[in-house]
Amino acid sequence: MKSLLANEMGYQVVAEAENGYELLNKITLFHPQIVILDVRMPVMDGLTALERIRSLFPELKVIILSGYNDFPLLKKAIQLGAIDYLLKPCSLKELREVLERIRRTILQEEDARGEKERLENRLKSCSLAFLEKTFWQLLRHELSLHDLREKIGVLGIQNREVVVIAIAACSAYQVRLSMDDHQYKDFRFKVERNVEEILKQMKREILLILQDDDTDVLLVVVSSSPLSFSDSLLALEIENALRKKFTRKFLVACSRPVTLLELDGAYQQVISLLGQKIFFASKAQEESFSPIEPSLREEVRNLINRVRFGSKNMVEQKLEGLFYHLDRNRAESSQYAQLAFYVAEMAFQCALEERLSVPNTLNPFMQGKEIGQLHTRDDFFVWLKKYLEIIAQMFQGNSAGFSLAVRRCLEFLDEHYGDNIGLNHLARLVDLNPAYLSFLIKKETGKSFSEHLVERRMVKARDLLNQGNLNVSEVANRVGYENVRYFSEVFRKFEGVTPQQFRKRKITSEKKQKIPDDIKK
Repeated sequence: MKSLLANEMGYQVVAEAENGYELLNKITLFHPQIVILDVRMPVMDGLTALERIRSLFPELKVIILSGYNDFPLLKKAIQLGAIDYLLKPCSLKELREVLERIRRTILQEEDARGEKERLENRLKSCSLAFLEKTFWQLLRHELSLHDLREKIGVLGIQNREVVVIAIAACSAYQVRLSMDDHQYKDFRFKVERNVEEILKQMKREILLILQDDDTDVLLVVVSSSPLSFSDSLLALEIENALRKKFTRKFLVACSRPVTLLELDGAYQQVISLLGQKIFFASKAQEESFSPIEPSLREEVRNLINRVRFGSKNMVEQKLEGLFYHLDRNRAESSQYAQLAFYVAEMAFQCALEERLSVPNTLNPFMQGKEIGQLHTRDDFFVWLKKYLEIIAQMFQGNSAGFSLAVRRCLEFLDEHYGDNIGLNHLARLVDLNPAYLSFLIKKETGKSFSEHLVERRMVKARDLLNQGNLNVSEVANRVGYENVRYFSEVFRKFEGVTPQQFRKRKITSEKKQKIPDDIKK
């Protein structure tokens, strides 16, 4: 039969087997389309082998070959999935007719499968375009949750769990400045293709992959893994894979698994995480990542402190000093751009560390495109001054009526009223001029620094005197006075009586309370 099939009919015989076990192994190795199976075989008979073939290789076409016209046996073979049967000895014509019928069936199935795949690809392409448009509408707040649920419901994937990934080159602003537009587009395209390849190797289905032109960030939405630890390691795996493909370092942030209805929150999460990773990476390796000279780093830290304490006037003064340094060294436009991005990035991260509700539009990534359109020294100065004033205003508005500098000083006094502290000490704490800090405290609270310190000391001294287990000298020491006489004078001015009189009055009051009512009468 082998020579007949090969020579007379043009079929390729890929393997032969003597028993059912051997047959199953060779099917696994050679992947045939048709199997002619004899019912009578040693070790494993044909019907048992047919049953195993159906469960393991459902696409395979099986012809049963039998030397018996046994209807119950043939009926069982058909029930088990045989596509046709032949009785031995069979003629060439019978064999040809059976094989021809099966060949036509296989070709029809292949055509149907090809058409199905083409339809699925077209549907997938339309679905991706639809999903991408929906994603951008969502991020631009052009879509309500109701509309989002309706759109995602059209695709039938509203309960699908996904992970959002954000990818950016470390020091992305330097990468952009080092290339012309054509080089930069080519670089981004190569990164995108490599990310697709990496994720396919990880067996992750990509639902969306798109470039965010506003932030220079590559966004990818992939299927979530059933193994939770796999999602948590995804960022590290992509970073390592990209490092092998490119000479520069990339940073990657991944969201927790979410449904498509939660994409907005996941996007905000990964952009924030990515910003923090880039910021802390630059802090950990400041020598290699900082775009400014080491001599200016301390000046930048001082500037950020002015921002943190909501001091707009001091922000402008410090910013003038930074730009003067670049002016003096005849800096190029790219150096002003690097400084602007670096300072904005530090200010944004400072706001996040203080748990301010910072809108994502202030993320330096979101400002990257705007920075790229600036050209002159004055352009960069005006933009950065405006950016820092907005952040400083947020710090001031978050301080329950007080600037952050004043709030920090008052909190410090609450804890350290008994120490030997003065205005100069507080000024160093918040990195402000002592005279300016004194002005701020008086302006915002209506009391001077000295009044705040004395008030806290006297309130605590009153509590200690009421407890009665310390003498006046010990109380004075506890609240920051070495001179008992001076302490007594200050206490008398605050309470109207000396410490001794205050304690005596307290003891007298307690004795009166202990006298029974019938004696009072």
